[in-house]
Amino acid sequence: MKDTNPSAADEAIAYHISVLTDHKIFSDEVDKQKFLSMTAQGKGRYDILAFSLLDDRFDLLVRNPDASDDPVTDAVTALMTRYREYYFRKESSLHSDFEVSINCSSIHDGRSLIETCLDIHALCMKENYVERLKDYWWTSYQTYRGEYDWKFVDVSDVLKRLDDKPEESRLALQKLQRRNLHGKSIKPLLAERPAKKRSR
Repeated sequence: MKDTNPSAADEAIAYHISVLTDHKIFSDEVDKQKFLSMTAQGKGRYDILAFSLLDDRFDLLVRNPDASDDPVTDAVTALMTRYREYYFRKESSLHSDFEVSINCSSIHDGRSLIETCLDIHALCMKENYVERLKDYWWTSYQTYRGEYDWKFVDVSDVLKRLDDKPEESRLALQKLQRRNLHGKSIKPLLAERPAKKRSR
């Protein structure tokens, strides 16, 4: 695996966005599909590197071309406004609004980028939605392991940091994900392979 320390290679600024709600507004699979369709429409304003959608929570790992967290949070706020309108049209019997909290944290190095991607994928197991990560479809883990193509997800930024060969990088990601799920550090594996020097 490649060395992913901050000085190793071309680091892209990324952000972890967490959207928390006090209602299970994504509990229906039709609603999940609709929300992800809306999310995909935001591609271009930000690049989506990973996601997880639970019944009352949505997490995104994004790369922002503007290199600022403000446009990202503005875009996610606009996304939630659109979904709120859809949800209330669909759930006409709902008489009270739901609260939404949007949190944004910045990522500045490759190791943190990979760790955040793994943490986002692991949420469905930590919240006891499934016993095996591969059984939960509302996450980009399915795209990372090559089982389902969520077309709005760009896996290349994370995978290229693990290995030059696509299949090897997918296997490396799955190995790291298993360590993450068992609470083991991934740092020893990330340091196994030195980074290539950049050509001038």
